[in-house]
Amino acid sequence: MQPDVKPEVALGWPQVPDAGDRTPVNLAHKAKLIVDAFPDRLPNVRELEDMTRSFGFDLVSMALIKILSTLRPNRYFLERVDRMYRDVQLSRGTEGFKPIAERAELCVVESVGPGAGWGAHVETWRAWGRKAGVTTEVLQTEKRNGLLANAELIREELLSRPHDRRIIATLGQGAAEFRLLLEQLLKTSPHELAGLQLWVNVAGHVQGASGVTSLRKNLLGRKMSEFRNWMEGRPASIGRQLDSMNPRLRCPVDLRGLPFACVSMVGFPSAVESAMIGKGPNDGFTTFHESVVQPGFVIPVPGMSHKAEPERLGPWFQAVIAAFENDRVTSRPGLSIDQ
Repeated sequence: MQPDVKPEVALGWPQVPDAGDRTPVNLAHKAKLIVDAFPDRLPNVRELEDMTRSFGFDLVSMALIKILSTLRPNRYFLERVDRMYRDVQLSRGTEGFKPIAERAELCVVESVGPGAGWGAHVETWRAWGRKAGVTTEVLQTEKRNGLLANAELIREELLSRPHDRRIIATLGQGAAEFRLLLEQLLKTSPHELAGLQLWVNVAGHVQGASGVTSLRKNLLGRKMSEFRNWMEGRPASIGRQLDSMNPRLRCPVDLRGLPFACVSMVGFPSAVESAMIGKGPNDGFTTFHESVVQPGFVIPVPGMSHKAEPERLGPWFQAVIAAFENDRVTSRPGLSIDQ
């Protein structure tokens, strides 16, 4: 592409008039032009970044949420989850609980991203799981470990307590750890995946986190990041491991052949730090494409940031678990993003 050619012209995107009116009604009208340009696929990484520079963060985020609600098969799964969400909001509960022996088991991974309390989300998520009609467990990891060491701990925990209907739930760093584990098992020990039926990935650092990258953009930033990690009891190198430029995480996720479904719950906060706005839709710390598992389903959570605020996440999380338990969502392929 020539530098003097606007990207939206060169790529044939819809022309959105430059206007100062940013009301929701006008944003929705303009967003429809972007939605119509992607009738059968999600925008890839470069397209999201270029459209954000051309049309603005709010407009592209709104368009992406709409695209997620129209593409098949994500649309059908989202409709089922939305029905469950309304039941949760109206306090109707879910369908009658199965006997204990027939219920799925929700396993919550302790790991979280930098700056968050290790395992602070676990009991809240387990409570949501019990309300949705499943039993719960915690997969313990260590704050002082790196990604691969915690991936091995998760593997050992799963092997020590077999279950034939298991749901894995991860937050932030936990998604990177579980991703590395799955890639290893698919290559070496696929039989260990037996019993896993759903992965719920919340605000995950599946392909690293641009928020970590921005903190490490110069020598001073890297040293400060390492010092903060050390003070929190984390490895000084965890920032380098979670950096979106880390080749191990930056490469496209290759989870073809998984015998279960993956659901990514992605935040769309109302405001993000200025350093993240130019990177396209993001949760304030991780960009959209870094947060999603491919192939898989994607649930947009309006207003939620990378901190996965319980008041935003709770009803949607419970609805996803209830939709799985009641509708037996298993190995559907979901969406795939053309990188």
